[in-house]
Amino acid sequence: MKILLATYWLLPHQGGVWPFMEKMRSSLEQLGHEVEVLGSGDNGSSVYVLNQQRKIRKADLLPLLQAKLNTPYYASMHKDSWVYNVEVDRLCYELALAYLDINHYDVIHSHDLISTYAISRVRKRNVPVITTIHGSITREVRLTSESPNFALDKNSKLIWDYYPMIEHLGAMVSHYPMTPSQWMKDIMVNECSVAPDRITVVPYGYDIHDLERKMLLPTPIQRPQNKKVMITPARLTQVKGIHVLLKALHKLKSVRDDWHCWIVGDGELREVLEKQMHDYGLQQQVQFLGFRDDVPALLAQSDIFVLPSIHDNQPLSVIEAQLAGKPVIVSSGGGLPEMVSHLQHGMVFPTGNSDVLADQMNILLEHEELRRLWGHNGKEWGSSNWSMDLMNSRFINVYNALLKH
Repeated sequence: MKILLATYWLLPHQGGVWPFMEKMRSSLEQLGHEVEVLGSGDNGSSVYVLNQQRKIRKADLLPLLQAKLNTPYYASMHKDSWVYNVEVDRLCYELALAYLDINHYDVIHSHDLISTYAISRVRKRNVPVITTIHGSITREVRLTSESPNFALDKNSKLIWDYYPMIEHLGAMVSHYPMTPSQWMKDIMVNECSVAPDRITVVPYGYDIHDLERKMLLPTPIQRPQNKKVMITPARLTQVKGIHVLLKALHKLKSVRDDWHCWIVGDGELREVLEKQMHDYGLQQQVQFLGFRDDVPALLAQSDIFVLPSIHDNQPLSVIEAQLAGKPVIVSSGGGLPEMVSHLQHGMVFPTGNSDVLADQMNILLEHEELRRLWGHNGKEWGSSNWSMDLMNSRFINVYNALLKH
């Protein structure tokens, strides 16, 4: 079977979608399928098929779109320059798909609803489109709007109407839309007006043996002596709640100092968060390690995994921590409570509550037997629930069923 994995987003990029697509590509190829990956490149200025000489520059397509952009529908979008520019970029992506000829694949598996909608408009009718919905742009924009750094016009009706419309259309034109969590399905139903029976919940899978191999690889980062290490792999964005973690660590420091925290990742809030760290006097306890490709090796050296997200779908970082046998502390945001059973695999704290988070970190730092028990329980549960083979078999069954119609 010839399969295209497609996304509107940058490839490669920091975040869970890219490593998920990479692992999916590798595992499908091991099953004998021919797999290609398509996404945006060159900081979003092009659309390309990875590892091939097939690339379209969006700037070259703009002259071809001028007639369409001069219609009354698009002229009305000039009332909000941000929405207009986003829509123009989406149209360039759509036209690039037509030039790249996506119709010679047996199946197209998209990984966001913007690409799903674009693919549906240029594909031939006999090429099925399956979608894994990793996140909701509608929800993320609404959450980001609560930040004091939000640069867009909060009173613009176009902003609040645009992404729900695009995500609704994407979910409706996909032959088989899937979400990894019930929480994400509920968002699509309640915020994007998608009928519940349109969406199937299919949890993520993970290559457990590959993780175990990478945990044994060397890393230049070494844990401090006589300290327990907590690790938080996350993009440095508002949605990941690192500001909540730092506030909790500030409180924890007043109780004990036998710990160290690695924050692994990068993002637009790094400078703000590093200032918060300095303001709290946490320079000796907290390290911002930036984006790294040796997270499994860092996990192997860690004692506790913490993820304070304001909301999250089904983050691969939690899956990795559980498979690595680490006790986890996560917020109650989004789909995280579906992944972690409170007081069985670790602890779940109320989203944004830094006081409870500090107390939970203190409990796990204090009790080695709990760390060992919850790490063991999480690994057993994860090994049976985060199966790459099971996920791929579900995907292949869907592909085959759609190809028969």
